Amino acid sequence: MHLNRLAYDHTGHIIHNKRHVAFPDSLDLSRFCTFRHCATYKLKSIIEHRGGASQGHYVAAKRLANPPNDDLKGGDWIFCNDSITTPITGQEVLSANAYMLFYEKQALGAENEEEE
Repeated sequence: MHLNRLAYDHTGHIIHNKRHVAFPDSLDLSRFCTFRHCATYKLKSIIEHRGGASQGHYVAAKRLANPPNDDLKGGDWIFCNDSITTPITGQEVLSANAYMLFYEKQALGAENEEEE
């Protein structure tokens, strides 16, 4: 999902919108579905642009598939800034000024799979 972070000011110059946009860790689209079983989606990674409209730097956060049980500060996310990676919490991810959100479709329950 792309969040447009660029806009034009009253003079016609491009500006970078740094306002926080809340986004969920899980995305349930069932109220928009017309079929019986609708998937939910889990946030897997984000991209954030730091800087202005004409320059800046991209960083990312990624959910670990199998997080180790040691020194991850209670989280299962990793922050990526060029060649440096550091553990972060899910709360830190949700407070980021994300530019791109990547969600992964979650498997339907076993009882739903039998009916399809």
